[in-house]
Amino acid sequence: MYPLLRINLEKLRENTQTIVNLCEKRKIKVVGVTKVFCAIPQVAEVMVKGGVDILGDSRIKNLKKLQHIPVPKMLLRIPMKSEVEEVIKYADISLNSEVDTIKSLSEEVVKQGKIHDIILMVDLKKVLALI
Repeated sequence: MYPLLRINLEKLRENTQTIVNLCEKRKIKVVGVTKVFCAIPQVAEVMVKGGVDILGDSRIKNLKKLQHIPVPKMLLRIPMKSEVEEVIKYADISLNSEVDTIKSLSEEVVKQGKIHDIILMVDLKKVLALI
């Protein structure tokens, strides 16, 4: 017998809505992380119905599965240079720390005619070492 995961979608929607409502009071946008359930589209759709602003995952293959859902998608890790084309194709936002990767993303954005937001990640250990 295989393991079975049962998800109560109504409770998930209610819980998501509760979290979103609490965050909205403080002007915080909520990213619904889909990694834990391998981006099952029906589950992600319920999170969006509950009010999440963005869907996030660390795997590009999972973000691919969510393209039909009309909210921004975020890659929740620093992309490798070899993934730049897919990152721009499937993610609207990515976390970045390397200037070369950001330049490559910028070039790919122009090729694909898209807009892509970058959240700049800074290694505090390196910054503190410079001070």
